[in-house]
Amino acid sequence: MGWGNPPSPETHLRILQGSYRFVLAIDDETGNVVSFISAISDGVLAAFIPNLEVLPAYKGNGIDSELVRRMLDSLKHLYSIDLICDEDVQPFYERLGMWRYSGMVYRNYDRTIASKSRIGSRKVRNVIVGANLCVRPLLSPVRLSRQRCCEPS
Repeated sequence: MGWGNPPSPETHLRILQGSYRFVLAIDDETGNVVSFISAISDGVLAAFIPNLEVLPAYKGNGIDSELVRRMLDSLKHLYSIDLICDEDVQPFYERLGMWRYSGMVYRNYDRTIASKSRIGSRKVRNVIVGANLCVRPLLSPVRLSRQRCCEPS
């Protein structure tokens, strides 16, 4: 979890538009997206979670866990939900009910997203869940507190 070169706003929008499901964490004060998770799927059998990102200023608040929980819940009708991650974050996903597994990948590292984005350290209060940029969120926004992330609003 950590995106060294975050996407530009335009690229981020294209990522969300191409997703089967996505969950956003929005800073209420700035209106900026501070974290997101996305999934691609056939909608019948399988889904893949390619992205879970939290801006550095917002890490440590449980936002990542809440986004994964919401995503897994929205995909629970499917047989398989897969993601690829580094070994050091596998325990994080195990705590959320996922299992270690093996697989294969191919990466075009010359096609990495390269743009710079900065944001101040502010409290995140809302999480929005959507599907294919549907105007109406799938779930109501939640309030994020300092002690525990995400209390229903």
